[in-house]
Amino acid sequence: MRNIQFQEVIMENFGPYIEPMSLSFSNNQLTLLTGPNGIGKTLALDALPFTLYGITSKKAKGDDVVNNRVQKNCKTCVRFKINDDQYIVTRYHKYTKLGNTVILNKNGVDIRKGHREVVPEIERLVCPQKAFMNTLMFGQKVKDFFTDLVDSDKKEIFRKILGFEKYVTYYKKADEELKEIVKLLDSIQRQIGIDEGLLEDSIIQIKSLEKYQDDFYKRKQDSIDSLNKSLEENKRLLKNWQRKLESIQSDSDTDSTEIIKELSQVESKLAFIQSNYKQELNILHQKKTLKINEVTSEADTQIKYITDNIKSKLDEIRDERLTLQNELTDFLSIKQKEIHQVELEIGNIRALNKNIQENINNIIHNVLEQDISSCPTCEQSVTDDVKDNLLAKTENLKSAIGENESKIEELKKRKILLKNERESFKTKTLEKSDKLNSQIEELHKEENNERSKINERLLDVISKIEDIATREGQNILKKTKSDEKELIEREKQLKEEKEKIDKKQQEIDGVKDNIKLSEQEINSIERQIKNKREEEYDETQLNSYIKKKSTLENTLIENKEQTSRLEKQVEIYRFWKTAYSSSGIPSMLIDDAVPFMNEKISEYLEMLTNGRYIVSFDTLDSTKAGEFRDKISVHVIDTETRANSRVQLSGGQTRIIDIATILTLGDLQSSIQDVKFNILLFDEIFDALDTNNTAYVSKVLNKLKIGKSIYVISHQHQDHLEPDNTLSMR
Repeated sequence: MRNIQFQEVIMENFGPYIEPMSLSFSNNQLTLLTGPNGIGKTLALDALPFTLYGITSKKAKGDDVVNNRVQKNCKTCVRFKINDDQYIVTRYHKYTKLGNTVILNKNGVDIRKGHREVVPEIERLVCPQKAFMNTLMFGQKVKDFFTDLVDSDKKEIFRKILGFEKYVTYYKKADEELKEIVKLLDSIQRQIGIDEGLLEDSIIQIKSLEKYQDDFYKRKQDSIDSLNKSLEENKRLLKNWQRKLESIQSDSDTDSTEIIKELSQVESKLAFIQSNYKQELNILHQKKTLKINEVTSEADTQIKYITDNIKSKLDEIRDERLTLQNELTDFLSIKQKEIHQVELEIGNIRALNKNIQENINNIIHNVLEQDISSCPTCEQSVTDDVKDNLLAKTENLKSAIGENESKIEELKKRKILLKNERESFKTKTLEKSDKLNSQIEELHKEENNERSKINERLLDVISKIEDIATREGQNILKKTKSDEKELIEREKQLKEEKEKIDKKQQEIDGVKDNIKLSEQEINSIERQIKNKREEEYDETQLNSYIKKKSTLENTLIENKEQTSRLEKQVEIYRFWKTAYSSSGIPSMLIDDAVPFMNEKISEYLEMLTNGRYIVSFDTLDSTKAGEFRDKISVHVIDTETRANSRVQLSGGQTRIIDIATILTLGDLQSSIQDVKFNILLFDEIFDALDTNNTAYVSKVLNKLKIGKSIYVISHQHQDHLEPDNTLSMR
């Protein structure tokens, strides 16, 4: 038996508890928690399920339980023992270092960490969360207690209390195995269908190949007979060709050797004559070419002499023309500089006159025309003598302007004279240059005329050389034709005689070729006959299909035997799948648990109500039509009022029945799971109870405290309870 002893629950920054707060669970103790509403009595007990499962009796979790002032570092801890092993569960939420997590420690070693790892292990070690809330803790104003739940939820709690998780595992395992076997069975059955098709195909192929084998040997004999017939025909044809060859050779008595020899001699002579003719023509052509080259070279020499002579004269004239151009350029440059200098002098004199005129204007405007006593510039007194002097000065300045204008006129005449000299020299120089250009043109004409005369004489001489060479070539050709005439006639006769002999020889060669072809055909047919006789049918494919047929037959036997075995396994696993399902063994166990529960709840109701209420559990329920269905039902009867359903009972009566039920479920869990717990937690258990019922419940709780630590929450002190400890919370 698993003896689970809860020792202590500690909370910090949990609900209203900021400073560390702890509740100890001491056996044989009944503890009463009292205090005003909202002080945190329920949360003190809820620290236990929250630490173990992460949720309170009112479904609060996570941020819901963190102290609203601190808003962080929420920590709860539960210490308990299972037989000789010490366990500590510590849950953190919004914790500075650890964040949100939970740690399970066994004998000083952390064995699980994190909600997903710790909760399944707690449900395995202690009990599932729903079983805890229906067997060890009676929450405040419970709305979904066992007796008020729908059938599926009742069955789920039964599964938790009775430890049906293993049957779920067995069911899943049986289902998985069944699926694998069915999958394998389907695969083998499909393979059997494929193999049966392949076997049928192999049988057809074997019959077809055996027929083909018979046809092969029949065709082989037919081919040999046909080849023997063809062999005889070719032997007869060979004898005919041999007789024809003997006949042709006996009729041919002409010796072609002398004719071929003489024909070769004639052809050699003709070739020599042709070669000699080509050689003489080549020599003639070389002589002609040499002569033409000689006269052409002489003409080139004359032309070069004339060209060099004229070139010398042209160079002298060009040098003279270049000298004239350089002189003109130098003269024009000098004159241009002189003209530019004159223009500068004219500009300077004009600028000087402009300055003199400005001085005159200033004197007249500022002094002579104005009635002033002192000079505005030097601030000296302006007397009549000063004015007379200034007037005399303006006259002298005007006289200077007149002299400068005379100089300008002289300079203009100088400029015109320089331009005339420049144009006159330029005209004379250009006239000389034109004369030199005319001389150059005359020399070019003279050179062209001389070239034309020499080329005309050269062409005349070349024409005469060509005529002489043509006449000599005609004489050589005439002599060659005369030498070839008799030889060509004899060559023609010899070729005609040779053609007759060649024709006869071609006929002989043709007959020999036919004889050779006949002999080759005979040899080929004899080889074919030999090969045909040695040819055997290839039984590889036939043997392959025979082997394949045997293999398929053996495979089919094995697969059908395995199919039979698998079908039996399918039946077995289907049986166990049904057995482990909710309608199988678990349903039977629930049925077996019902008498135990009916007995226990009767005992508790006897203690709580002196047997006034009768409550029974059943796994069948009747419908309005009078039929029965599989359903967990709770039947209630008040022996005094004859009320027979929960809806007909008062709140206090319902509370009494629920207390008896939770105690019954706790006993069922201990009995089935072979486990013993040392705690019972009741939150506002006395709500809706009158004085008598409160006394009955208190009496029962005092009896139950042996071996247990019972915590009872009440908003006020209960006189009938007689607790060992009372914690007044303020």
